[in-house]
Amino acid sequence: MGPWPPTRRRGPLCCAGWGRGRGWGWVLVTGRFPCPQSAAHVLVVHNLVSRYLVRVDESRLALDRQVCFALYSASRAFTGTYRALLAELGLTYPQYLVMLVLWERESVTVKELGAALRLDSGTLSPLLKRLEARGLIVRQRSVMDERSVAVALTADGSELRGQARCIPDQMVSATGMRVDELIQLKSTLERLTAALDSAAQQQAESK
Repeated sequence: MGPWPPTRRRGPLCCAGWGRGRGWGWVLVTGRFPCPQSAAHVLVVHNLVSRYLVRVDESRLALDRQVCFALYSASRAFTGTYRALLAELGLTYPQYLVMLVLWERESVTVKELGAALRLDSGTLSPLLKRLEARGLIVRQRSVMDERSVAVALTADGSELRGQARCIPDQMVSATGMRVDELIQLKSTLERLTAALDSAAQQQAESK
């Protein structure tokens, strides 16, 4: 780096060439300083840059920068809104999800239901037990395979579908978003879920 023409100092961090397109960004990219002959200047700049980088690194752990927390907060907000709507049907949100699958397919195995809802048997079994106690579903072991348990709607379970028809529209209204925005959001979340599932599988296989 050639000699710099002398300029009037305007402060402890001012030196020849500083400010001629050679600001903090130039220092970070090149690792060079406009006044390398000044050890004190270099030390001050180094300390300032180090503090800046530490702050940038620490900000990565800020709660409001976490995508996962934004998703978690949105999920809780959705559940809270559903709670009021589902109270009229006497369903909790997880129970509502079970009923959605059954209203669509009428009859599924417990294994298929768990896969559709991403729930393990320990979580799913109590949900099914409560719905069965209410007379909304019936569980029956398969004649062909006793290890397989089929879940089907009862007449009351099918009838409840009519009372739930208005819920999707009410939820769309509650979001304050247009339908096309929600469709795009759903697509983005599905891609995110697929990517995370793939990453988790790769991590498991590498162990």
